[in-house]
Amino acid sequence: MKIKKKKLVKYLKEWAKVSEKDAEQYSESGDFSRAYQSIIIADFIKDDLIDGIEYDFNNDLNGH
Repeated sequence: MKIKKKKLVKYLKEWAKVSEKDAEQYSESGDFSRAYQSIIIADFIKDDLIDGIEYDFNNDLNGH
């Protein structure tokens, strides 16, 4: 099974958006612990996971 980078990155970006919205809703309701957890998830997906996937795909295509 071949992984399609574009679809995977799109899925992860959507997941990050949902986590950001969850964080906002939790914060508004006063559940700051869950808000913090949700924003950590969103930040990890956007800042680390997506960048790591793109890096790995680019290096794999270049034969590294």
